[in-house]
Amino acid sequence: MILPKDLLSESYRKPKVILCQTNKDKICQLDATGLTGTFKFNSYSEISFNVASIYHDLITGEQKRTPYYDYIEGLRLVYLEGFGYFQLQNPELYSDGIQEYKQINAYSLEYALSQKYLETFIINKGDVGDTIGSIDGVVLYNPLDVDHSLLHLVLQKAYGWTIGHVDDELASQSRSFEVDRESIYDFIMNDMCDTFKCYVEFDTINNTVNVYSENEIERFIGDGETDTFKLSNGISETTTVTINGHVVTQYKYNEDTKELILTPAPAQGDIVEVTD
Repeated sequence: MILPKDLLSESYRKPKVILCQTNKDKICQLDATGLTGTFKFNSYSEISFNVASIYHDLITGEQKRTPYYDYIEGLRLVYLEGFGYFQLQNPELYSDGIQEYKQINAYSLEYALSQKYLETFIINKGDVGDTIGSIDGVVLYNPLDVDHSLLHLVLQKAYGWTIGHVDDELASQSRSFEVDRESIYDFIMNDMCDTFKCYVEFDTINNTVNVYSENEIERFIGDGETDTFKLSNGISETTTVTINGHVVTQYKYNEDTKELILTPAPAQGDIVEVTD
């Protein structure tokens, strides 16, 4: 989930909570009290708040029924200003002896993907034994061939979700999967992230799925003459240097200038990658 950039600043103010239909059409702003949130990097986030059934009209002095109080129910959405959309779970009713309240929990919108399932989903298993129904030749992301693009195949049943950013070094990679029945959310966050060594960011405002590599990669293309490459992040004990995918250990590194020196110079078109 994307968080507001000024969240920790002194100028940050309490966000508005806006009740929405399941298609994100706005219904009204809620007078939410007791608003709290738990925002997570590798799982769906959660907010909770209360809404009273009666409010005090400051103009007339009357006690009035809260507008759209009956619309606050499971599966509708709320927009938390600056954060994104959350799916309401069935609220709990309680009373303080004077009036009724609804106590509400809501999960960030990607939680809805845990309610949609992949069934008999077999990818790149056509050369294994008697596997039937495998879709082969599939890479992580190929917008020019969506029938062989894993992200497109996974999101076919995820109505409204599209693909945003995918790191270039991940897009053409290929992995095998065989799933009998699993939720789309679990497949993405577990199977896909584990095998591709990536992490996923769900943008619930734009309904996009963004995929990033766990590793930091700097990439250079050889010209046959250049043997010195300036790095942005430097080299650590966990760094791997490869040329055309083959690990190389014969290099020099200048910690002061962050320059990587390869001997001999990579040939024209060679791909040099420095991965941490």
